[in-house]
Amino acid sequence: MEMSEEVKAAIAGISDKKLKEAAEGLMERINATGEGMEDEVSFQIPYLRLVQAMTDPDTLPEGAVRGDYVIGTAADGEKMPKPLEFYLVMVEDGRSYFEASTDDTKAPKLLCYSPDGIIGKMGSCKECPLSKWEDGEKSACRKNRSIIGVTPDLDLVFKYVFSKTGYSEGMGITKKLRTIRGVSNTYDFLWSLDSAPYPERKTVSVPVVSVASRTVEPTLKNFLKELTRQIKEDHKIYVQMFRESVEQNGTKVITHEVDRDPDAPLNTGAQKELTFNLD
Repeated sequence: MEMSEEVKAAIAGISDKKLKEAAEGLMERINATGEGMEDEVSFQIPYLRLVQAMTDPDTLPEGAVRGDYVIGTAADGEKMPKPLEFYLVMVEDGRSYFEASTDDTKAPKLLCYSPDGIIGKMGSCKECPLSKWEDGEKSACRKNRSIIGVTPDLDLVFKYVFSKTGYSEGMGITKKLRTIRGVSNTYDFLWSLDSAPYPERKTVSVPVVSVASRTVEPTLKNFLKELTRQIKEDHKIYVQMFRESVEQNGTKVITHEVDRDPDAPLNTGAQKELTFNLD
């Protein structure tokens, strides 16, 4: 993204010299970033992953176990401190549809997603049959909530997606914000991300979000405010580009597993074809 004059001014106003240098370095790294148009960006915000029992150990950095948070894969990855403290600079809702693999050595394949939960690669999410509950069963396409966070030292910006068993915790961010006195924005305080066993399935870990500290130095808060504003504006541009791309793609045909348990990592199930007219 193109660094705005407001962000530059906010960086110049940071009183702590070390944090000012860190902010400058952070913006240099993400200066040309978008959110998915790979042919137009030089940097993409890395995804934070919560390690599960089913996670392929060959994809994990050394020492990472279930319940840990990691960025990257294998030797190039990094195990993050837990709890992970961060400033929250964006919250967005979306949807994703995964087709489970019939090969138990492969992860489910992402067939469709929506960066805003309104329009996906196959058109209107509201009209899509994959978003519907059938006979009381959860929809195959699931809602999710993504956040973009920045670590307190301003060394790392990351994205994390709350989905499936972790979705309710992501939705709880809005409620937590409303119950904290004296704050009105996600960047007004420091957040903490931890994990815990899922009560109904002890082998599954779920994210846990809490407030780490309510104290943020005013000049740093001003930088976080302007960074948040710019990231949100860039996200709006990306969503518009995404929608324009969808409109140009026309009709899509995919295979949908109608008998699949959406929470199961792998399942063969019965299948049918669904056609979506995007014109």
